[in-house]
Amino acid sequence: MRLTPILILLVQAFADSSANAQIKLPRPLSGTYTVDPKGTGDRAFLDLASAVRYLSLVGVAGKFELRVAPGKYNGTLTFFPVQGLKEDQKVVIRSTGQGKVILTAEGTIVSFQAGTKNIVLDGLTFGDSGSSPTIQAKERCTDIEIRNCLFTGETGGNRVIEIQGKRTSRRWNVHHNKFEMTGNTSYGIYTQATYQLHIHHNEFVCNSSREPISIWNANKSESSVHDNVFLGSVRGCAMRLDVSGHDVDVVNNLFILELANNNDAVIRSHGLRNGSHNRIRHNVFIIRGAGAAVRTRGPIGLDHNLYAMQEGGVGMTNNDVHESLKEWQAAIAEGFAVDEMADQNSGEAEPKFFKRYEQLMALFHEFDDETDSELDPDDPEAKAIAARRARKKLDANSEIQYLLEVLGETDPVAIRLAIKRLEIHGRNAIVAVPKLGKLCSHKHAAIRADAAESLGRIRIGAEIVIPELIKMLDEKDERVLLAVVKTLGSFEHLAMKAAPRLEQLEKHDLETVKTAAEASRKAVLGGDAKK
Repeated sequence: MRLTPILILLVQAFADSSANAQIKLPRPLSGTYTVDPKGTGDRAFLDLASAVRYLSLVGVAGKFELRVAPGKYNGTLTFFPVQGLKEDQKVVIRSTGQGKVILTAEGTIVSFQAGTKNIVLDGLTFGDSGSSPTIQAKERCTDIEIRNCLFTGETGGNRVIEIQGKRTSRRWNVHHNKFEMTGNTSYGIYTQATYQLHIHHNEFVCNSSREPISIWNANKSESSVHDNVFLGSVRGCAMRLDVSGHDVDVVNNLFILELANNNDAVIRSHGLRNGSHNRIRHNVFIIRGAGAAVRTRGPIGLDHNLYAMQEGGVGMTNNDVHESLKEWQAAIAEGFAVDEMADQNSGEAEPKFFKRYEQLMALFHEFDDETDSELDPDDPEAKAIAARRARKKLDANSEIQYLLEVLGETDPVAIRLAIKRLEIHGRNAIVAVPKLGKLCSHKHAAIRADAAESLGRIRIGAEIVIPELIKMLDEKDERVLLAVVKTLGSFEHLAMKAAPRLEQLEKHDLETVKTAAEASRKAVLGGDAKK
Protein backbone atom coordinates (compact mmCIF):
# COMPACT_ATOMS: atom_id res chain seq x y z
CA MET A 1 0.00 0.00 0.00
CA ARG A 2 1.37 3.42 -0.93
CA LEU A 3 1.66 6.00 1.85
CA THR A 4 1.43 9.78 1.61
CA PRO A 5 4.20 11.86 3.23
CA ILE A 6 1.77 12.67 6.04
CA LEU A 7 1.09 9.01 6.80
CA ILE A 8 4.84 8.28 6.65
CA LEU A 9 5.39 10.90 9.37
CA LEU A 10 2.70 9.19 11.46
CA VAL A 11 4.36 5.78 11.08
CA GLN A 12 7.76 7.26 11.92
CA ALA A 13 6.32 8.89 15.03
CA PHE A 14 5.41 5.43 16.35
CA ALA A 15 8.58 3.71 15.14
CA ASP A 16 10.97 6.31 16.63
CA SER A 17 9.33 6.26 20.06
CA SER A 18 11.14 4.27 22.76
CA ALA A 19 9.18 1.93 25.01
CA ASN A 20 9.03 4.54 27.80
CA ALA A 21 8.64 7.65 25.63
CA GLN A 22 5.37 9.45 24.99
CA ILE A 23 4.13 8.96 21.45
CA LYS A 24 3.68 12.31 19.67
CA LEU A 25 1.27 12.52 16.79
CA PRO A 26 1.72 15.06 13.99
CA ARG A 27 0.04 18.41 14.47
CA PRO A 28 -3.71 18.74 13.72
CA LEU A 29 -4.73 19.54 10.16
CA SER A 30 -5.65 23.04 9.01
CA GLY A 31 -6.36 24.56 5.63
CA THR A 32 -6.73 22.77 2.29
CA TYR A 33 -5.44 19.30 1.41
CA THR A 34 -5.91 17.13 -1.67
CA VAL A 35 -6.71 13.50 -2.37
CA ASP A 36 -5.07 12.36 -5.60
CA PRO A 37 -3.51 8.95 -6.40
CA LYS A 38 -0.93 10.89 -8.44
CA GLY A 39 -0.42 13.59 -5.84
CA THR A 40 2.85 14.72 -4.30
CA GLY A 41 3.88 16.89 -1.37
CA ASP A 42 3.05 16.99 2.32
CA ARG A 43 -0.56 18.18 1.76
CA ALA A 44 -1.60 15.33 -0.53
CA PHE A 45 -3.26 12.03 0.34
CA LEU A 46 -3.14 9.19 -2.17
CA ASP A 47 -6.34 7.55 -0.89
CA LEU A 48 -9.63 9.03 0.34
CA ALA A 49 -10.36 6.41 3.01
CA SER A 50 -6.84 6.89 4.45
CA ALA A 51 -7.36 10.66 4.53
CA VAL A 52 -10.60 10.28 6.53
CA ARG A 53 -8.93 7.85 8.96
CA TYR A 54 -6.02 10.24 9.43
CA LEU A 55 -8.44 13.10 10.11
CA SER A 56 -9.98 11.07 12.93
CA LEU A 57 -6.53 10.40 14.44
CA VAL A 58 -5.05 13.91 14.54
CA GLY A 59 -8.08 16.24 14.40
CA VAL A 60 -8.02 19.82 13.12
CA ALA A 61 -6.81 23.23 14.20
CA GLY A 62 -9.16 25.44 12.21
CA LYS A 63 -11.16 25.12 9.01
CA PHE A 64 -10.33 22.04 6.96
CA GLU A 65 -11.11 21.18 3.34
CA LEU A 66 -10.24 18.02 1.47
CA ARG A 67 -10.36 18.42 -2.30
CA VAL A 68 -10.76 15.11 -4.09
CA ALA A 69 -9.40 14.65 -7.62
CA PRO A 70 -11.57 12.92 -10.26
CA GLY A 71 -11.46 9.14 -10.12
CA LYS A 72 -13.00 6.05 -8.57
CA TYR A 73 -12.48 5.50 -4.85
CA ASN A 74 -13.47 2.25 -3.14
CA GLY A 75 -13.94 1.66 0.57
CA THR A 76 -16.02 2.85 3.50
CA LEU A 77 -15.39 6.38 4.78
CA THR A 78 -15.86 6.21 8.56
CA PHE A 79 -16.19 9.56 10.33
CA PHE A 80 -15.68 9.91 14.08
CA PRO A 81 -15.98 13.13 16.11
CA VAL A 82 -13.15 15.41 14.92
CA GLN A 83 -10.98 16.69 17.75
CA GLY A 84 -10.38 20.44 17.79
CA LEU A 85 -13.37 21.29 15.59
CA LYS A 86 -15.20 24.37 16.85
CA GLU A 87 -18.92 24.97 16.55
CA ASP A 88 -18.54 27.45 13.66
CA GLN A 89 -16.03 25.35 11.70
CA LYS A 90 -16.65 22.71 9.05
CA VAL A 91 -14.82 19.72 7.63
CA VAL A 92 -15.50 19.85 3.88
CA ILE A 93 -14.97 16.89 1.53
CA ARG A 94 -15.27 18.41 -1.94
CA SER A 95 -14.99 17.02 -5.46
CA THR A 96 -12.75 19.04 -7.80
CA GLY A 97 -14.74 17.79 -10.78
CA GLN A 98 -18.54 17.79 -10.45
CA GLY A 99 -19.77 14.23 -10.98
CA LYS A 100 -16.25 12.88 -11.57
CA VAL A 101 -15.47 11.59 -8.08
CA ILE A 102 -17.17 8.21 -7.83
CA LEU A 103 -17.36 6.45 -4.46
CA THR A 104 -18.12 2.75 -4.01
CA ALA A 105 -17.85 0.16 -1.25
CA GLU A 106 -18.88 -3.41 -0.54
CA GLY A 107 -21.23 -2.01 2.10
CA THR A 108 -22.06 1.46 3.41
CA ILE A 109 -19.96 4.13 1.68
CA VAL A 110 -20.14 6.86 4.36
CA SER A 111 -20.56 5.96 8.03
CA PHE A 112 -21.08 8.71 10.62
CA GLN A 113 -20.31 7.33 14.06
CA ALA A 114 -22.03 8.61 17.19
CA GLY A 115 -21.19 12.21 18.01
CA THR A 116 -19.94 13.23 14.56
CA LYS A 117 -20.75 16.82 13.62
CA ASN A 118 -20.02 19.62 11.13
CA ILE A 119 -19.16 17.45 8.12
CA VAL A 120 -19.91 18.63 4.55
CA LEU A 121 -20.00 16.29 1.53
CA ASP A 122 -19.96 18.28 -1.70
CA GLY A 123 -20.19 17.20 -5.34
CA LEU A 124 -19.64 13.45 -4.90
CA THR A 125 -21.14 10.63 -6.97
CA PHE A 126 -22.20 7.53 -5.06
CA GLY A 127 -22.03 4.17 -6.83
CA ASP A 128 -22.46 0.57 -5.67
CA SER A 129 -22.91 0.03 -1.92
CA GLY A 130 -24.17 -3.55 -2.08
CA SER A 131 -27.33 -4.04 -0.06
CA SER A 132 -26.37 -1.42 2.56
CA PRO A 133 -27.38 2.24 2.88
CA THR A 134 -25.13 4.64 1.00
CA ILE A 135 -24.86 6.96 4.00
CA GLN A 136 -25.60 5.75 7.50
CA ALA A 137 -25.58 7.79 10.71
CA LYS A 138 -25.92 6.91 14.37
CA GLU A 139 -27.08 9.03 17.30
CA ARG A 140 -25.79 12.52 18.11
CA CYS A 141 -24.81 13.23 14.50
CA THR A 142 -25.51 16.94 14.04
CA ASP A 143 -24.93 19.72 11.51
CA ILE A 144 -24.20 17.35 8.62
CA GLU A 145 -24.52 18.86 5.14
CA ILE A 146 -24.86 16.88 1.89
CA ARG A 147 -24.93 19.03 -1.23
CA ASN A 148 -24.50 18.79 -5.01
CA CYS A 149 -24.17 15.00 -4.89
CA LEU A 150 -25.48 12.32 -7.23
CA PHE A 151 -26.95 9.13 -5.78
CA THR A 152 -27.04 6.71 -8.69
CA GLY A 153 -29.47 3.86 -9.16
CA GLU A 154 -26.65 1.45 -8.20
CA THR A 155 -26.37 2.81 -4.69
CA GLY A 156 -28.32 2.56 -1.47
CA GLY A 157 -29.62 -0.96 -1.20
CA ASN A 158 -32.93 -0.67 0.60
CA ARG A 159 -32.16 2.85 1.91
CA VAL A 160 -30.00 5.59 0.43
CA ILE A 161 -29.53 7.86 3.47
CA GLU A 162 -30.39 6.42 6.87
CA ILE A 163 -30.27 8.51 10.06
CA GLN A 164 -30.98 6.65 13.30
CA GLY A 165 -31.17 9.76 15.43
CA LYS A 166 -32.51 8.32 18.72
CA ARG A 167 -33.82 11.84 19.42
CA THR A 168 -30.29 13.24 19.54
CA SER A 169 -29.43 14.00 15.88
CA ARG A 170 -30.28 17.45 14.56
CA ARG A 171 -29.78 20.00 11.79
CA TRP A 172 -29.07 17.86 8.74
CA ASN A 173 -29.04 19.96 5.56
CA VAL A 174 -29.57 17.87 2.41
CA HIS A 175 -29.82 20.05 -0.69
CA HIS A 176 -29.17 20.36 -4.42
CA ASN A 177 -28.66 16.61 -4.84
CA LYS A 178 -30.05 14.17 -7.38
CA PHE A 179 -31.46 10.81 -6.28
CA GLU A 180 -31.94 8.15 -8.97
CA MET A 181 -34.27 5.70 -7.25
CA THR A 182 -35.08 2.26 -8.64
CA GLY A 183 -37.83 -0.20 -7.77
CA ASN A 184 -35.47 -1.91 -5.33
CA THR A 185 -35.15 1.23 -3.21
CA SER A 186 -37.68 1.46 -0.40
CA TYR A 187 -36.41 4.71 1.10
CA GLY A 188 -34.43 7.65 -0.23
CA ILE A 189 -33.92 9.76 2.90
CA TYR A 190 -35.01 7.71 5.90
CA THR A 191 -34.87 9.21 9.39
CA GLN A 192 -35.73 7.88 12.82
CA ALA A 193 -36.20 10.45 15.60
CA THR A 194 -34.11 13.11 13.84
CA TYR A 195 -34.90 16.79 14.32
CA GLN A 196 -34.59 20.08 12.43
CA LEU A 197 -34.08 18.43 9.07
CA HIS A 198 -33.70 20.78 6.10
CA ILE A 199 -34.33 18.93 2.82
CA HIS A 200 -34.51 21.26 -0.15
CA HIS A 201 -33.75 21.78 -3.86
CA ASN A 202 -33.21 18.06 -4.50
CA GLU A 203 -34.41 16.07 -7.51
CA PHE A 204 -35.85 12.60 -6.96
CA VAL A 205 -36.17 10.55 -10.15
CA CYS A 206 -38.26 7.51 -9.27
CA ASN A 207 -38.85 4.23 -11.09
CA SER A 208 -41.55 2.35 -9.16
CA SER A 209 -39.75 3.44 -5.99
CA ARG A 210 -41.10 3.73 -2.47
CA GLU A 211 -40.81 6.69 -0.11
CA PRO A 212 -38.13 9.05 -1.44
CA ILE A 213 -38.53 10.89 1.89
CA SER A 214 -39.60 9.13 5.08
CA ILE A 215 -39.61 10.94 8.45
CA TRP A 216 -40.43 8.63 11.37
CA ASN A 217 -40.81 9.02 15.13
CA ALA A 218 -40.14 12.74 15.42
CA ASN A 219 -43.16 13.98 17.35
CA LYS A 220 -42.04 17.60 17.04
CA SER A 221 -39.38 17.50 14.37
CA GLU A 222 -39.29 21.21 13.42
CA SER A 223 -38.31 20.13 9.92
CA SER A 224 -38.70 21.68 6.47
CA VAL A 225 -39.01 19.96 3.08
CA HIS A 226 -39.14 22.58 0.34
CA ASP A 227 -38.34 23.32 -3.31
CA ASN A 228 -37.75 19.68 -4.25
CA VAL A 229 -38.78 18.02 -7.53
CA PHE A 230 -40.21 14.49 -7.66
CA LEU A 231 -40.47 12.80 -11.05
CA GLY A 232 -41.44 9.35 -12.35
CA SER A 233 -43.47 6.63 -10.65
CA VAL A 234 -43.84 5.62 -7.00
CA ARG A 235 -45.52 2.85 -5.03
CA GLY A 236 -46.95 3.60 -1.59
CA CYS A 237 -46.05 7.27 -1.29
CA ALA A 238 -43.41 9.85 -2.15
CA MET A 239 -43.28 11.34 1.35
CA ARG A 240 -44.23 9.52 4.54
CA LEU A 241 -44.95 11.65 7.59
CA ASP A 242 -47.48 9.36 9.21
CA VAL A 243 -45.50 7.22 11.68
CA SER A 244 -45.17 9.84 14.40
CA GLY A 245 -43.66 12.23 11.86
CA HIS A 246 -45.02 15.60 12.93
CA ASP A 247 -44.26 19.32 12.75
CA VAL A 248 -42.99 19.25 9.17
CA ASP A 249 -43.39 22.12 6.71
CA VAL A 250 -43.81 20.81 3.15
CA VAL A 251 -43.57 23.91 0.96
CA ASN A 252 -43.17 24.69 -2.76
CA ASN A 253 -42.36 21.18 -3.95
CA LEU A 254 -43.17 19.94 -7.45
CA PHE A 255 -44.60 16.44 -7.81
CA ILE A 256 -44.93 15.06 -11.35
CA LEU A 257 -45.65 11.44 -10.55
CA GLU A 258 -47.56 8.33 -11.47
CA LEU A 259 -49.08 6.34 -8.61
CA ALA A 260 -49.59 2.59 -8.88
CA ASN A 261 -52.54 1.78 -6.61
CA ASN A 262 -55.77 3.28 -5.28
CA ASN A 263 -54.38 3.40 -1.74
CA ASP A 264 -51.21 5.21 -2.79
CA ALA A 265 -50.74 8.90 -1.99
CA VAL A 266 -47.99 11.40 -2.75
CA ILE A 267 -47.91 12.53 0.90
CA ARG A 268 -49.11 10.45 3.84
CA SER A 269 -49.60 12.39 7.06
CA HIS A 270 -50.61 11.00 10.46
CA GLY A 271 -51.94 14.20 11.95
CA LEU A 272 -51.69 15.70 15.43
CA ARG A 273 -49.39 14.52 18.18
CA ASN A 274 -48.17 16.43 21.24
CA GLY A 275 -49.61 19.65 19.83
CA SER A 276 -47.73 19.29 16.51
CA HIS A 277 -49.10 18.84 13.00
CA ASN A 278 -47.80 18.93 9.43
CA ARG A 279 -48.28 21.93 7.14
CA ILE A 280 -48.51 21.36 3.37
CA ARG A 281 -48.48 24.60 1.40
CA HIS A 282 -47.65 26.05 -2.03
CA ASN A 283 -46.99 22.65 -3.64
CA VAL A 284 -47.86 21.51 -7.18
CA PHE A 285 -49.29 18.01 -7.55
CA ILE A 286 -49.48 16.61 -11.11
CA ILE A 287 -50.54 13.00 -10.69
CA ARG A 288 -51.29 10.26 -13.18
CA GLY A 289 -52.71 6.89 -12.26
CA ALA A 290 -54.73 6.00 -9.18
CA GLY A 291 -54.36 7.20 -5.62
CA ALA A 292 -54.40 10.72 -4.16
CA ALA A 293 -52.20 13.75 -3.68
CA VAL A 294 -52.52 13.82 0.14
CA ARG A 295 -53.78 11.27 2.63
CA THR A 296 -54.25 12.20 6.28
CA ARG A 297 -55.42 10.32 9.35
CA GLY A 298 -55.60 13.31 11.66
CA PRO A 299 -55.29 17.10 12.00
CA ILE A 300 -53.33 18.80 9.25
CA GLY A 301 -52.78 22.22 7.73
CA LEU A 302 -53.07 22.73 3.95
CA ASP A 303 -53.21 25.86 1.83
CA HIS A 304 -52.22 27.42 -1.51
CA ASN A 305 -51.59 24.06 -3.24
CA LEU A 306 -52.40 23.32 -6.88
CA TYR A 307 -53.70 19.96 -8.10
CA ALA A 308 -53.88 18.20 -11.47
CA MET A 309 -55.28 14.69 -11.00
CA GLN A 310 -55.80 12.56 -14.08
CA GLU A 311 -57.63 9.62 -12.50
CA GLY A 312 -57.33 9.52 -8.71
CA GLY A 313 -58.76 11.77 -6.01
CA VAL A 314 -57.33 15.02 -4.72
CA GLY A 315 -57.12 13.62 -1.19
CA MET A 316 -58.05 10.94 1.30
CA THR A 317 -59.15 11.30 4.92
CA ASN A 318 -58.55 7.96 6.59
CA ASN A 319 -59.92 5.57 3.91
CA ASP A 320 -62.38 7.99 2.30
CA VAL A 321 -61.44 9.25 -1.18
CA HIS A 322 -62.38 12.82 -2.17
CA GLU A 323 -62.21 13.11 -5.93
CA SER A 324 -62.64 16.86 -6.41
CA LEU A 325 -60.91 19.75 -4.69
CA LYS A 326 -64.28 20.99 -3.43
CA GLU A 327 -65.05 17.64 -1.75
CA TRP A 328 -61.55 17.53 -0.27
CA GLN A 329 -61.82 21.05 1.15
CA ALA A 330 -65.16 20.24 2.76
CA ALA A 331 -63.82 17.04 4.35
CA ILE A 332 -60.71 18.76 5.71
CA ALA A 333 -62.69 21.73 7.05
CA GLU A 334 -65.17 19.44 8.81
CA GLY A 335 -62.78 17.56 11.06
CA PHE A 336 -59.11 17.81 10.09
CA ALA A 337 -58.03 21.43 9.50
CA VAL A 338 -55.70 23.12 12.00
CA ASP A 339 -55.45 26.93 12.19
CA GLU A 340 -58.26 27.17 9.60
CA MET A 341 -55.93 25.73 6.94
CA ALA A 342 -58.39 23.64 4.93
CA ASP A 343 -56.91 24.13 1.45
CA GLN A 344 -59.52 26.83 0.79
CA ASN A 345 -57.06 28.98 -1.19
CA SER A 346 -55.87 26.13 -3.39
CA GLY A 347 -56.68 25.50 -7.06
CA GLU A 348 -57.36 22.74 -9.53
CA ALA A 349 -56.20 22.21 -13.11
CA GLU A 350 -58.56 22.46 -16.06
CA PRO A 351 -60.12 19.15 -17.21
CA LYS A 352 -58.00 18.97 -20.38
CA PHE A 353 -54.73 19.76 -18.59
CA PHE A 354 -52.92 16.49 -19.32
CA LYS A 355 -53.63 16.56 -23.02
CA ARG A 356 -53.16 20.29 -23.54
CA TYR A 357 -49.90 20.68 -21.61
CA GLU A 358 -48.14 17.43 -22.44
CA GLN A 359 -45.26 19.36 -24.00
CA LEU A 360 -44.91 21.51 -20.88
CA MET A 361 -44.62 18.44 -18.66
CA ALA A 362 -42.13 16.89 -21.07
CA LEU A 363 -39.81 19.86 -20.50
CA PHE A 364 -39.38 18.64 -16.94
CA HIS A 365 -39.42 14.93 -17.56
CA GLU A 366 -40.31 12.26 -20.10
CA PHE A 367 -43.71 11.88 -18.49
CA ASP A 368 -44.97 9.28 -20.92
CA ASP A 369 -43.66 6.20 -19.10
CA GLU A 370 -41.43 5.39 -22.03
CA THR A 371 -38.01 3.91 -21.44
CA ASP A 372 -35.39 2.71 -23.84
CA SER A 373 -32.83 1.67 -21.22
CA GLU A 374 -33.26 -2.02 -22.04
CA LEU A 375 -33.75 -1.66 -25.79
CA ASP A 376 -31.18 -2.18 -28.50
CA PRO A 377 -30.46 1.23 -30.18
CA ASP A 378 -31.21 -0.40 -33.53
CA ASP A 379 -34.56 -1.74 -32.36
CA PRO A 380 -37.45 -0.06 -34.24
CA GLU A 381 -39.24 0.67 -30.95
CA ALA A 382 -36.17 2.43 -29.56
CA LYS A 383 -35.88 4.51 -32.73
CA ALA A 384 -39.55 5.46 -32.52
CA ILE A 385 -39.13 6.61 -28.90
CA ALA A 386 -36.05 8.66 -29.86
CA ALA A 387 -37.97 10.29 -32.72
CA ARG A 388 -40.87 11.26 -30.45
CA ARG A 389 -38.48 12.77 -27.92
CA ALA A 390 -36.70 14.72 -30.65
CA ARG A 391 -40.01 16.23 -31.79
CA LYS A 392 -40.74 17.35 -28.22
CA LYS A 393 -37.33 18.95 -27.74
CA LEU A 394 -37.17 22.74 -28.15
CA ASP A 395 -34.17 25.03 -28.54
CA ALA A 396 -33.73 27.66 -25.81
CA ASN A 397 -35.41 30.54 -27.67
CA SER A 398 -38.34 28.41 -28.80
CA GLU A 399 -38.80 27.11 -25.27
CA ILE A 400 -38.90 30.62 -23.82
CA GLN A 401 -41.48 31.67 -26.41
CA TYR A 402 -43.61 28.64 -25.59
CA LEU A 403 -43.38 29.36 -21.86
CA LEU A 404 -44.44 32.97 -22.49
CA GLU A 405 -47.58 31.69 -24.20
CA VAL A 406 -48.38 29.48 -21.21
CA LEU A 407 -47.88 32.41 -18.81
CA GLY A 408 -50.71 34.19 -20.57
CA GLU A 409 -53.21 31.34 -20.17
CA THR A 410 -55.64 30.67 -17.33
CA ASP A 411 -54.74 27.21 -15.99
CA PRO A 412 -53.02 27.82 -12.62
CA VAL A 413 -51.04 24.57 -12.67
CA ALA A 414 -49.68 25.26 -16.15
CA ILE A 415 -48.72 28.82 -15.17
CA ARG A 416 -46.75 27.60 -12.16
CA LEU A 417 -44.98 24.97 -14.25
CA ALA A 418 -44.04 27.57 -16.84
CA ILE A 419 -42.64 29.93 -14.19
CA LYS A 420 -40.59 27.14 -12.62
CA ARG A 421 -39.20 26.12 -16.00
CA LEU A 422 -38.12 29.72 -16.69
CA GLU A 423 -35.64 29.33 -13.83
CA ILE A 424 -33.20 27.42 -16.03
CA HIS A 425 -33.02 30.33 -18.50
CA GLY A 426 -32.03 32.98 -15.93
CA ARG A 427 -31.33 36.36 -17.47
CA ASN A 428 -32.15 35.07 -20.96
CA ALA A 429 -35.79 35.11 -19.85
CA ILE A 430 -35.83 38.93 -19.71
CA VAL A 431 -38.67 38.97 -22.27
CA ALA A 432 -40.88 37.36 -19.61
CA VAL A 433 -40.59 40.32 -17.21
CA PRO A 434 -43.85 42.11 -18.22
CA LYS A 435 -45.95 38.95 -17.88
CA LEU A 436 -44.29 38.01 -14.60
CA GLY A 437 -45.06 41.51 -13.35
CA LYS A 438 -48.76 40.94 -14.08
CA LEU A 439 -48.67 37.56 -12.35
CA CYS A 440 -47.49 39.30 -9.15
CA SER A 441 -51.14 40.19 -8.58
CA HIS A 442 -52.57 36.76 -9.49
CA LYS A 443 -55.34 35.40 -7.26
CA HIS A 444 -53.25 32.34 -6.27
CA ALA A 445 -50.61 33.20 -3.68
CA ALA A 446 -48.32 30.41 -4.91
CA ILE A 447 -48.22 32.00 -8.38
CA ARG A 448 -47.50 35.44 -6.89
CA ALA A 449 -44.59 33.98 -4.93
CA ASP A 450 -43.19 32.14 -7.97
CA ALA A 451 -43.43 35.27 -10.12
CA ALA A 452 -41.62 37.41 -7.54
CA GLU A 453 -38.85 34.82 -7.15
CA SER A 454 -38.45 34.50 -10.92
CA LEU A 455 -38.06 38.28 -11.29
CA GLY A 456 -35.27 38.15 -8.73
CA ARG A 457 -33.42 35.52 -10.76
CA ILE A 458 -33.76 37.43 -14.04
CA ARG A 459 -32.75 40.75 -12.44
CA ILE A 460 -31.77 42.54 -15.66
CA GLY A 461 -34.77 44.60 -16.74
CA ALA A 462 -36.88 43.33 -13.85
CA GLU A 463 -36.48 46.59 -11.93
CA ILE A 464 -39.35 48.04 -13.96
CA VAL A 465 -41.76 46.08 -11.75
CA ILE A 466 -40.32 47.34 -8.44
CA PRO A 467 -43.43 49.49 -7.73
CA GLU A 468 -45.57 46.36 -8.10
CA LEU A 469 -43.27 44.44 -5.77
CA ILE A 470 -43.38 47.20 -3.14
CA LYS A 471 -47.19 46.90 -3.10
CA MET A 472 -46.75 43.19 -2.39
CA LEU A 473 -45.00 43.96 0.91
CA ASP A 474 -48.49 44.08 2.42
CA GLU A 475 -48.89 40.33 1.70
CA LYS A 476 -50.04 38.15 4.58
CA ASP A 477 -48.69 34.84 3.26
CA GLU A 478 -45.19 34.13 4.58
CA ARG A 479 -43.78 32.56 1.44
CA VAL A 480 -45.02 35.38 -0.82
CA LEU A 481 -43.63 37.98 1.57
CA LEU A 482 -40.23 36.27 1.75
CA ALA A 483 -40.06 35.98 -2.04
CA VAL A 484 -40.78 39.69 -2.52
CA VAL A 485 -38.37 40.82 0.20
CA LYS A 486 -35.49 38.75 -1.18
CA THR A 487 -36.16 39.84 -4.76
CA LEU A 488 -36.12 43.52 -3.79
CA GLY A 489 -32.78 42.94 -2.10
CA SER A 490 -31.41 41.44 -5.32
CA PHE A 491 -32.07 44.79 -7.11
CA GLU A 492 -29.84 46.57 -4.55
CA HIS A 493 -29.83 50.38 -4.91
CA LEU A 494 -32.41 50.26 -7.71
CA ALA A 495 -35.00 49.35 -5.06
CA MET A 496 -34.18 52.33 -2.82
CA LYS A 497 -37.88 53.28 -2.63
CA ALA A 498 -38.53 50.00 -0.80
CA ALA A 499 -36.20 50.83 2.10
CA PRO A 500 -38.82 52.41 4.43
CA ARG A 501 -41.19 49.45 4.03
CA LEU A 502 -38.36 46.98 4.55
CA GLU A 503 -37.46 48.78 7.77
CA GLN A 504 -41.04 48.31 8.99
CA LEU A 505 -40.85 44.59 8.18
CA GLU A 506 -37.82 44.25 10.45
CA LYS A 507 -40.40 44.39 13.27
CA HIS A 508 -42.56 41.63 11.77
CA ASP A 509 -43.93 38.85 13.98
CA LEU A 510 -42.18 36.15 11.94
CA GLU A 511 -38.46 35.77 12.55
CA THR A 512 -37.89 34.62 8.96
CA VAL A 513 -39.41 37.83 7.60
CA LYS A 514 -37.49 40.04 10.03
CA THR A 515 -34.17 38.45 9.08
CA ALA A 516 -34.88 38.64 5.34
CA ALA A 517 -36.05 42.26 5.56
CA GLU A 518 -32.88 43.32 7.38
CA ALA A 519 -30.64 41.61 4.82
CA SER A 520 -32.65 43.10 1.95
CA ARG A 521 -32.49 46.64 3.32
CA LYS A 522 -28.73 46.34 3.79
CA ALA A 523 -28.40 45.34 0.14
CA VAL A 524 -30.64 48.20 -1.00
CA LEU A 525 -28.68 50.76 1.03
CA GLY A 526 -25.30 49.42 0.03
CA GLY A 527 -24.58 47.52 3.24
CA ASP A 528 -25.50 50.26 5.72
CA ALA A 529 -28.95 49.57 7.16
CA LYS A 530 -28.78 52.71 9.34
CA LYS A 531 -29.00 55.14 6.42
